[in-house]
Amino acid sequence: MRQKGALVFFLSLFLLCASNTYANEGKRGGFRLVEKTFGTGYGFGDIKPPQDDYSSLLFYVRFGFRLNDCWGFPNHRGELQFAVEPLFNHLLQPNSGILVGVGLGFYYWYPLGQHLSWYSEVNVAPHYLSIDTIEQADAGFNFLDVVGTGLRWHFADNKTINLGYRLRHISDANISDGPNSGIDTHSVVLSVTFISK
Repeated sequence: MRQKGALVFFLSLFLLCASNTYANEGKRGGFRLVEKTFGTGYGFGDIKPPQDDYSSLLFYVRFGFRLNDCWGFPNHRGELQFAVEPLFNHLLQPNSGILVGVGLGFYYWYPLGQHLSWYSEVNVAPHYLSIDTIEQADAGFNFLDVVGTGLRWHFADNKTINLGYRLRHISDANISDGPNSGIDTHSVVLSVTFISK
């Protein structure tokens, strides 16, 4: 139920900010796409015997929509974004497979200096998991909860390279009759961000 509530909240936020943007059409600001990020990484964790290990290669694209203006703090030094993140994971262990979905959430970054910023992120991704596990039973629909943090290096006017950590939890939110003990993984991610002026 928690994941369903989060999805409803994110969609409501999207509609609210989109309507605010149209109401202020012609003015700079509002709800607009400000960043595109292309990322990869490696995730790992433990699952129940006899499978024991879970690991995957991560690939994702994040579209960041500015929220500062919608929420009434346009001059804040940091930036809060609504994030839409299509993702694809190639599963390596316990069996070869895929995880594919789209995450919706928040991304926030704050400058620490001229070239360095800190960021944090949270999102929920409805997704399809193609392998059977003891924790989640048969392959099928699940939710992926993500909490992450990291650093952004501004190496050009409109580009950053980012290094981060993500804690990920796979669960079906108890919408099926099967087991739902969840799969927790740790991920190291590397990405490049292109910033729109």
